[in-house]
Amino acid sequence: MTRTRPRLVFAVLFTAALAFAQRGPIPQQLVFTPYHASGIYDIGETVGWNVIPGPVAPTYLYKWTIRRNNAVVLKEGKLDLSSGKDKIEIAADQPEMIYVAVEAYANLNGEVPPPVSAPAPQGASAAGPGRGAAPLFVGGNTGRNNGFYAVGAAVAPLKIGLSTPRPADFDAFWDAKLAAQAQVPINPVLTSVQTDVPGVEMSMFVLDALGSKAHGYLAKPAKEGKFPAVVQLQYAGVYALNAGAVAQRAAEGWLMINVDSHDKLPSDPSGDIPRAYQAVGNTDRENSYFLNMYLRDSRALDYLLTRPDWDGKTIVLTGGSMGGQQSLVLAGLRPEKITAALVCVPAGADTNGDLHGRKAGYPNWPSDNPDAMKTALYFDTVNFASRIKAPVMAGMGFIDTTSPPAGVWTMLNQIPVPKEPLPMIESDHDNFTPDKGRACPARTRELLNVLVNGGEFKPNGILPQTIPAEPAARPAIAAAQTQAPSSAPKPDDLGFTDTPMLPGLPWHVHDPARPHAPVVTPGATPGMPPSDAIVLFDGKDLSRWVQLGRGADRGKLVEAKWPLRDGYFEVAPGTGDLQTRDKFGDIQLHVEWCEPPNVSGTSQGRGNSGVLLMALYEIQVLDAYNNPTYADGQAAAIYGQWPPLANAARKPGEWQTYDIVFEAPRFEGDKLIKPAYQTVFWNGVMVHLHKELMGPMVYRQVARYRPHDAELPIALQDHHDPVRYRNIWVRRLSGYDQPEK
Repeated sequence: MTRTRPRLVFAVLFTAALAFAQRGPIPQQLVFTPYHASGIYDIGETVGWNVIPGPVAPTYLYKWTIRRNNAVVLKEGKLDLSSGKDKIEIAADQPEMIYVAVEAYANLNGEVPPPVSAPAPQGASAAGPGRGAAPLFVGGNTGRNNGFYAVGAAVAPLKIGLSTPRPADFDAFWDAKLAAQAQVPINPVLTSVQTDVPGVEMSMFVLDALGSKAHGYLAKPAKEGKFPAVVQLQYAGVYALNAGAVAQRAAEGWLMINVDSHDKLPSDPSGDIPRAYQAVGNTDRENSYFLNMYLRDSRALDYLLTRPDWDGKTIVLTGGSMGGQQSLVLAGLRPEKITAALVCVPAGADTNGDLHGRKAGYPNWPSDNPDAMKTALYFDTVNFASRIKAPVMAGMGFIDTTSPPAGVWTMLNQIPVPKEPLPMIESDHDNFTPDKGRACPARTRELLNVLVNGGEFKPNGILPQTIPAEPAARPAIAAAQTQAPSSAPKPDDLGFTDTPMLPGLPWHVHDPARPHAPVVTPGATPGMPPSDAIVLFDGKDLSRWVQLGRGADRGKLVEAKWPLRDGYFEVAPGTGDLQTRDKFGDIQLHVEWCEPPNVSGTSQGRGNSGVLLMALYEIQVLDAYNNPTYADGQAAAIYGQWPPLANAARKPGEWQTYDIVFEAPRFEGDKLIKPAYQTVFWNGVMVHLHKELMGPMVYRQVARYRPHDAELPIALQDHHDPVRYRNIWVRRLSGYDQPEK
């Protein structure tokens, strides 16, 4: 059996997103305000931006270049901010994407500076400078911190047409491949995978496909029934799939299938797959790496259709970048089976664009090779689009150089059914500017919530003159999909970018681009674990707990010895503290406990135990019902430091609850840089409010901090009294404005 724990992973094309998160916000020396807040213009209008100094005073001179579809140079110039503002503009004369590259070229004194010490993120590629070597400049809005800015606009985008004719034998080629694969038995092999997400069953699957094997994870609610299905397809790269996220999706009520892009186990981080796999066979459609990739996706769908737990109605495809590419391809290959396709920054569109005045993106097939260009057309999402029968939502970044928006518009314009373009006018590819591309995953979550509950996706559509301000920044609320068009949100409901900046934050007041909170399904009844909780005890077993060994087992972790009874467990006096197998830092913890019904002893000798966060910081457990003791040692006290604000004790034998929010201390080497804090509710009554701790629990001494690991187990204290515990769960906590999944 394979074991996995949930992880929150922002799916990106390269590893640059991690670098972005680690280095924090990039200094902005320039601010661009588009003439049209939507970023969309009609032919004959002036496309333009007002430019002013940014929050960081400019230290460089800048030049700009306007390109049609990021390929054909239309106009060039230099910024002059001597008056405190400037503008960049051009007349819109045809359906196109306008891309403006704004590059630092010298210090204000005209001298070119030496390279800065920190190189640009690995994997970055840009229309501007700074690729590979240490950049000469810092700042910029494309996520590369190399002094490069970009802005983009769409001109009559619904009229952007094909750059290259669709091959005459396109349909015949793919229909023949699907027919050949239909002759191959699926032969599914499933291996059970253990997950920490409650109420979910999960497996790895292997399927026989034409010329290879399809692999991935499958998860479903752990109950009888038939469920709507969602198929997730993967962004570019070779990596182990995020099994925890698959289980989280299943917990929402989905039959979830996550397909690996490669012929390898989904848990395998490499699988001997060539790193440049996208170039394999790129001059021959029979040997292209994407041939078997697309067929594996179709084979996963074949298997889904055989499962008796599918509801027989709903199949949603979703993915970002190359995963969006695969989703659109599968929606075109198997149009009769798909309910909706929800894709973000889909790659693989307009692969021959470089030959026709449009900068192409991933998979970056060489435009100087005629055979590669001919082959690419058979794997281009644009040529699958006309086969799609399901509604499509597609997010695109207007300054994206990996999945250029001209190609995405071209693809959407070939789809013969309703679709919903989602422009994100300030976004490059999501791995470079995750803060600007959050609207698409947020909209995806909203639509999945509608669909899993039996609703219907009715695309909003988009028109150049009727788009709300900043449409990409805040998607229409899900309820709007089930109401008449007149009930759609007004532009002001979606947020504002002309409001003041929040002090110390990179967000405007009511900023539509600010990250949305992750969706968490509450427990079915009060006190029950929400969908993102790790259940430490559900009344069944103590598999998540261990004890420190004694005697011959001293220094070892041994199986928990506390007795398990009717849905609860009880302290076994003298056996030692219980502690979790997992380690935690910042958490929300729910614990239910019960004092022995037969009252004996007084003060600290009456029903004594404790909940120790990080096995160090104690919230006292004690019979506090008509049992005097010292104030900082009574039930719910931060032991030895702070009494509770109220005594909310129930009688002995009655179940009680602690709901604890714990913020772990932070150390740099031996130095404490942030103390621990606790907020505690006892039987629903707040007894500590963000109270600073003096240090770990000690007896008859003043607590003092000592450096320790960032994560440590949760412990329950053996104080020689048979206190009972049940229904224990924990949620890992993160800060505000986290990147959206």
